[in-house]
Amino acid sequence: LGLIPISNIFPLDMTIAERWLYFPVIGLLIAFAGLLNFQKRSPKVFIILLLIAFSIPILSLRTIIRNSNWKDGLTLYSHDIKINKNSFDLENNLGVELFRAGEYSQAKEHFERSIKLQPKWHFAYNNLGAVYEREKNYQKAKELYQKTLELSDYYLAYENFASLLLFYEENAKGAKDFTQDALKKLPKNPKLWLTLALAEYKLGENQGALAAAKTSYLLSPTQEALYVYTRLQQGLPLEFK
Repeated sequence: LGLIPISNIFPLDMTIAERWLYFPVIGLLIAFAGLLNFQKRSPKVFIILLLIAFSIPILSLRTIIRNSNWKDGLTLYSHDIKINKNSFDLENNLGVELFRAGEYSQAKEHFERSIKLQPKWHFAYNNLGAVYEREKNYQKAKELYQKTLELSDYYLAYENFASLLLFYEENAKGAKDFTQDALKKLPKNPKLWLTLALAEYKLGENQGALAAAKTSYLLSPTQEALYVYTRLQQGLPLEFK
């Protein structure tokens, strides 16, 4: 029963994840214990125990070999993508690692490949949008964030879209309206509350900005939130980089 949900009868979104075995392993251990405690072991039980005994060192060796593939996310996904060339998940993950390393053009190729392999998977659209944003193609980035939100309620897409409206399009009113709608779905998102605070500050709505900044700081006391909250509380102007 524990193995049925993870046996890929219904497609899973990953090749393997060790956490999937946390629950089924209870049943497996009970089964193994039952074999070991069997009073009159039949030849069949002996063969099963022998197979288990042989499989343990083999699987242990395979685990050691697999661990050698990993140094960081970039090396792992670069290795695995050569073996599984049609995994939308791997393509996206490799793109994320390349993006973090500042290799935006390479990351872009992998995000596009991920979308081609699975057009309904929202993460890659958001990540591709982030690449276009780095390239200063804000219109294309905006379209991709919108596409992400058509497919899901992914919090990063909300954050990215709101920031794009506020800082790159300099549309404080649009950023405020969008963020207020987003907060109805994600009321505990500190980044959205901070964006709302900055949008209201730019619109001259200082009391609303102060309340939003306070909420952001209480949800996540970052240095950025503290700066905005304390400056607004003291009636001092905010300096935008």
